[in-house]
Amino acid sequence: MNVASYTQAELRHFQEALERAAEEAGAVGLDVPVELMAKRVFSAAEKGLRDVDTLKDVALGKEAWPPTGENGRGPAIDPATLGTRS
Repeated sequence: MNVASYTQAELRHFQEALERAAEEAGAVGLDVPVELMAKRVFSAAEKGLRDVDTLKDVALGKEAWPPTGENGRGPAIDPATLGTRS
């Protein structure tokens, strides 16, 4: 992951999204590793996503990016399957 191509403002947005995702995960008892959330955020950022709320949802696995589902939203991911391999 090469962060040199992002501006300081963009990196602050990514940090905010990760912090909010970690806070939400803790509040609802989800065990999502920070490394996995960061990979999701930067993967979406590489595809142009910059919205903090959507980045937070992507980090938590609630939304895929780019959107693929109905109404332009990605499929919801069942929190019970987070961290498991199929």
